[in-house]
Amino acid sequence: MRAALGFLRPTDLRLYHHLYRPPGGLPRHNFASEQRLCDIRDARRLQPGPSIEVEGFELVRGCSPPPDCRDAVALLLDYYPACEGLLRRRLGACRAIVFEHRLWQWGLARGLAAADGGEVTLAALARCDCSETSGRRRLHLVLPQEAASLARRRHAIVKLWRPLGGQGLDASLALCDAGSLQRDALVSCDIYSPRPTEQIFLLTWSAGQRWFHCPQMQPDEALIFKCFDSASDGRARFTPHAVFDHPRAPADVPPCPSLEVSCLLLFD
Repeated sequence: MRAALGFLRPTDLRLYHHLYRPPGGLPRHNFASEQRLCDIRDARRLQPGPSIEVEGFELVRGCSPPPDCRDAVALLLDYYPACEGLLRRRLGACRAIVFEHRLWQWGLARGLAAADGGEVTLAALARCDCSETSGRRRLHLVLPQEAASLARRRHAIVKLWRPLGGQGLDASLALCDAGSLQRDALVSCDIYSPRPTEQIFLLTWSAGQRWFHCPQMQPDEALIFKCFDSASDGRARFTPHAVFDHPRAPADVPPCPSLEVSCLLLFD
């Protein structure tokens, strides 16, 4: 399948993006984007299947039922612990701490249309939600009292993503095989918001990138993928992802929300 993905246009600038319109008429961001038609392969056909330690992502089954995202108490008391347990067992971590979640609703052709000019939404661009700097900083934000001692151990940030109430035909999630990345294709970008300044990686396009998706996801399935791994021993460390308009989706398909949780993992 071929579909358009949004990428950072190459630049030598130090990148920034304001999540909210900055005061005084300042530019919201200082970079441009471009769309590229990419081959996006069915990850279910890989034999063996993709591994979070090799390709940087994998499909997991047997997940707890999707939560009612309007019920904040259930999310915190039920869904967070369920995700922590699943990720701890799957990745062999000794501790797992979910520190945030986001609910996305992506209508067909929204965002990607904006990626060619005008306002650029980060959701429309291929990116990794941590950089080297912010990945290490997250440990200090989540566990400030223990961070100094834990920093010497391996830690990682992983996301668990799943569509809610459908199979995500309006817009799907594409994941880049971490082994196909050129290191200089990841460009750090400072993110300004009312919270402390964060940093992510935006991705420039290169011909060798291999992109995958998991079609027709079922209610008990979820995708997990790396945002950061402190280990530099050859395993996957950063896994860019991007939302794309599914070329075979009917024009009138209703938007399908998706839920994404972010988890800090600690290893012995």
